Amino acid sequence: MQLDNVQISKKLPVMVAGLCAMAAIASGGAAYFSASANIKTHSQVLLQGAVQAKAQAMTGYLDGVKAQITELAGSANVVGALDRFAGAYAALGEGAGEQLQATYINTNPNPAGQKEKWDAAGNGTAYDGVHASLHPWFRNLLRTNDYYDIFLFDAAGQNVYTVFKEADFATDLANGQWKASGLGDAVRKVIANPGAGPQLVDFAPYAPSNGVPAAFIATPIMNADGTLRGVIAVQLSIAKVDAAMAKMPANGETGEMMLLGSDGLMRNNSPLEEEQTILKRKVEGPEATAALAGEEGLDLGTDANGEAAYIAYKPVELMGAKFAVLGTITKAEVYQPINDLALRVLLVTLLVCAGAAAIGIWFGRTISRPVSALTDAMRTLAGGNTALDIPGRDRGDELGSMAAAVEVFRENAIERMRLEASTREETLVQMRRAEAIAEA
Repeated sequence: MQLDNVQISKKLPVMVAGLCAMAAIASGGAAYFSASANIKTHSQVLLQGAVQAKAQAMTGYLDGVKAQITELAGSANVVGALDRFAGAYAALGEGAGEQLQATYINTNPNPAGQKEKWDAAGNGTAYDGVHASLHPWFRNLLRTNDYYDIFLFDAAGQNVYTVFKEADFATDLANGQWKASGLGDAVRKVIANPGAGPQLVDFAPYAPSNGVPAAFIATPIMNADGTLRGVIAVQLSIAKVDAAMAKMPANGETGEMMLLGSDGLMRNNSPLEEEQTILKRKVEGPEATAALAGEEGLDLGTDANGEAAYIAYKPVELMGAKFAVLGTITKAEVYQPINDLALRVLLVTLLVCAGAAAIGIWFGRTISRPVSALTDAMRTLAGGNTALDIPGRDRGDELGSMAAAVEVFRENAIERMRLEASTREETLVQMRRAEAIAEA
């Protein structure tokens, strides 16, 4: 269809709407692509920053524990407590371990998990007197710092005191039943090389704590002459690790933070799952592999639910042990505001096009109506009817000029018709005179 055959009243709205639509699409598209790129980049930068912050949080947490346990090992309170507990333990003689477990675990009136509430058995032993004197201070130290447990060992690895009173209490951790446990490993490392300072043993199931995951930091208590006096150790709190690895705004609703050990197993519990994930969920994939190999970055990978997700990763070394911190957020959540933006841009574009079409129709009618009226007048005039008013003569635009020209045509037509009528009248008069002469 040729445009010349389309009425102006139809062409103008289409042209106006088309031009506005192109402008709206161009500007909206540019805004969409720019904003979507900014949103994606912002999300990725936030996620990488969050992973960096979590790595620092874990480092800060363990550095804080290391500094505190080192300070405790050198304090007169702890040194004196070790000597008093060790002396009282030795005074019990053969079978001291069984006797202490029977007293502070078996006959303890508090239920399992609350044995630390008992300050004294009241049995008159020297150990019970030391326990009644020092246990409240150590219990307060444990609660204040949210440790799971605090341990004192003599130089041979014999446990002489714990706050929490579990199955490892009053046992030989260096050579006894629990020597293969994480705590036994930590104590042996300190005894073998006390000059190395604090030792971290990574999370592993710990049988005396009913197999729950446990990590330990142990450090030597030294004599003035540089020889080993004993060992103080703490069992780290899983709650503290979970708090250090808590979700951040960069994870949105669908992401999480993960602390991985060298075996790829999580060392914290996921906030997205009801069941514990520590030492149960293994995180595999190129991001975990790269982080444990000492690399850091951000990739588009797959989360634990198999969904496409952005994964930021960073290695972290904590007291000689290698870990990896990973942060995730699903691609769908990152792109949700982008999709919302696309919908808003589309709606705005449609509204602009609809408004432009309405303006085009109105504008087209402001031109087509007077043109149509002028065309009708010209047709009427062409049909010989001069008894009409030419519309639009009062306009100041081109249509007014056209109407004025048509008015001239109408006036000329009237004058021509007057002249024609006059000529016909004169011709009739001449014809009558001629007839009159002929009859005479």
